[in-house]
This record gives sequence, structure tokens and C-alpha cells, in this order.
Amino acid sequence: MPFPPPASANAGTAGTVAATAAAGTAELPADLRRSAAVPSKARAIVYNMLFSADPDTFRRQRALLEVEFDTTLFARFAGLSAAARLALFQLALESLRGFTDDQLDKMLERSRKIVNADGHVSATEFALLRIFQQFVHRLRNPVIATTGFRPVHLAPAPLAEAASILLSIVAHTGTGNARTPAEEFQIGAAALPEPVRRNMQLLPPQVCDFENFERALKALESIALAQKRDVLLAVANLAYADNDADANESSLVRVIARVLECEPPVPV
Repeated sequence: MPFPPPASANAGTAGTVAATAAAGTAELPADLRRSAAVPSKARAIVYNMLFSADPDTFRRQRALLEVEFDTTLFARFAGLSAAARLALFQLALESLRGFTDDQLDKMLERSRKIVNADGHVSATEFALLRIFQQFVHRLRNPVIATTGFRPVHLAPAPLAEAASILLSIVAHTGTGNARTPAEEFQIGAAALPEPVRRNMQLLPPQVCDFENFERALKALESIALAQKRDVLLAVANLAYADNDADANESSLVRVIARVLECEPPVPV
């Protein structure tokens, strides 16, 4: 399913790519930080973070959950920056560590229902759901210090393929940009080494689907840190091609960085 162009930027003010997770947390109102520390309220935060701003879609999402919980939190997110929203999502996830496997499975199932309620899932929604899945997977499969782990150094061709997918998704995500997706794509690709860059191409929107997004993220998760940083810098430069990024782009940069466990870079 292709990612549809966002109808509106509903993720709050963009924030800056340079802000750290700590800065995002510091920006959060005290009552939201307290709520994120309470497991039952943390669960509500995770669900609310995935809700649509469209009233009809919201009603369908609410009915699909089949459980009662506080939906008033959604209105609180509107004024938060992308950094603060992601920080709140991460704080809420940490409070779920005491949940049973059955509780987590039910949360994942309901979260999938939320994001699929209208048949259209944004790239940011998909990535947030993936962060949740990654969190649950690691709870169940704790890593033993990764002894002997060696990051993979991707050759130019497969790195170009994965980077092309991410850059294409972000290029088609922005709204109201002065540049075309092709122009923004080239700005982003310029951050990558020439052997990678010459194998890259902007993909059409219909190819920027969940399967390819997942394939790109999997290819990049275990690569060398230097290569991750190059790719994330390319994504950030694209998102901020006009010296700014709308809320959808800014959120997407941050959640991609979170999935890849790499600090969002400062665009150049």
C-alpha cells in the first residue's frame, strides 16, 4: 500500500533536527511526563499517538479498540514539536516493561487496527508502530552485550537501493515545499558518497509502500554507524531542503533515526 500524501501537518511544530531526545523530554509539560510514567496512562499515550486528526477516521479508530481509555490526550499533542512527541512516545513505551506478553500482544494488535482504520497509513505512523514492535521484540529477546557483533558495511549498490527508498518516501511526504520531490531527492542524495549516489534514483509514490520501507529499514539496521549517519544526513538534508521541514517530515526524520538507533543529524 503506497503512503498517501499527508492532508495536513498535524504533528505539531517542526522543531529542529539538531535537538536531542533529552531536549524533547525537557519540552514536555510536567503532567504529560507524569502520565507517561504510569503504565495505564502510558498505554493510552501510545494509542493516542497513532490517532488520526480526521474526525471520521478517529471515530472508526476509537470503535475498533473495543476498550475504554482516555482519548483526551490526543488534543494535547497538537502543540508539541516532533522531538517532544517522539520523546513522549519513548517514555510511554518504557513504562510498558511490566506488561505481560498477552497485554503487549493485545496492544500491538490494537495499534495495527488504529493505523489501518482508514486504509491509509502515513510513513510516520508506520515507523512509530515499528518502534513499538522493536521495543516488544527486545523485551522478549534481550541482547547479551552483543559480544562479537560486527556491523555490516554495505556495498554501494545495496546501500543506494535502501537509501533511495527512504529518500523517496520523505520526498513524497512533505507538503507545500517550494522544490519538487526530484529536486529535494537530489539535495539529499548529495550527502552520500559518489559511488552510492550514482546508483540512486527517485522512486514513484506507488513504490514507496510499507514493504519497501520495511525492507530498507532492515537493510540499514545492522550497518556500520558511519553509513547510518551518512544516510540519516541525506534524509535530514532532504527534509530541510527549504531551511525548514513541515511536521510530517520532521517527525519522519526522527522516527527513522530512532529505528536505526542513531542520533538525528544536523542538516548541512
